Amino acid sequence: MPKDKPTVVLGIDGGGTKTEAVVLDVHGRVLSVGTGGPTNLAYVSQEIANKSVEDAVRQALEESSSGIADVALIGRCFVGGKPTKCIVSRLGYRGDTIAYEEGRVVFARAGIFGLRGVAVVAGTGSAFFAFDGAERSVRVGGWGPIAGEEGSGFDIGLRGIRAAARALDGRGPETLLLPRILEYYQVATIWDVLGRYCRPTIDQRGVASSAKVVTAAAIEGDEVAKEIVAAAAESLTSDIIFVAGRFFQPSDKFPVVLGGGVFAAGEIITGPVTTGVLAKFPKATVRLPQIGPGEAVARLALRHLQGGDANASD
Repeated sequence: MPKDKPTVVLGIDGGGTKTEAVVLDVHGRVLSVGTGGPTNLAYVSQEIANKSVEDAVRQALEESSSGIADVALIGRCFVGGKPTKCIVSRLGYRGDTIAYEEGRVVFARAGIFGLRGVAVVAGTGSAFFAFDGAERSVRVGGWGPIAGEEGSGFDIGLRGIRAAARALDGRGPETLLLPRILEYYQVATIWDVLGRYCRPTIDQRGVASSAKVVTAAAIEGDEVAKEIVAAAAESLTSDIIFVAGRFFQPSDKFPVVLGGGVFAAGEIITGPVTTGVLAKFPKATVRLPQIGPGEAVARLALRHLQGGDANASD
């Protein structure tokens, strides 16, 4: 590529917890990764979302020794709202941006670029996507903390807080979750947790962050925590089977990609989900992401730039 032409692509992925920006060269090599705060407009203001994107992009460009003029194309995926082109335009970018939906990014994280199969996002919230390999797709879930988010980090975290409160007043069994949650939030009482994260509205990100406390206690053998994680796995499995059933039969072969921080807990949740899905769809393959979301968005943008992507939207 001539030196006076843009030489890198930039992928930006933003959600309820963080923003990730990744710079790739035209050969697909990762040059840098930048991070910022949340961008989901269900939880933060547009001003905070803007700053999150700017922080991530600036860091990525600085660490790759690239300038905004070097960027040939920006790919973006923003959950719960779309910080728009005007954000990066403030950094001097005048080129095109291209949007990718969440389910497609999950596929790309597993190295899948064809739109056929099921993609799951179980992070701060939860959502489920199915693609039939042609033009049809369906999404279920992702309705927010009031109407859903079953199996998400928020769901697990809130169940953990409830179990700790019930243990404190004697209505529920003793559990490691009571001291562990207080320690995690660095507070003295459950009232402090509720006052900080659940009043007058629920801080979904704050509650979801404690899911790792619950899964860690479950791995240690705490019975209450194990029940919470088992319920989350059962809910995730049920929704995967439901959305898969919109397009696939038990005899069909298709991938199911498990994306999102909940699955970082490992076998304690991926095991029962995999077993449950394969019991209904024995020829499916259950896969985990191999790269981060920002890199996945950047790779989708690079494919588009090189003419191999017909499924993106401006």
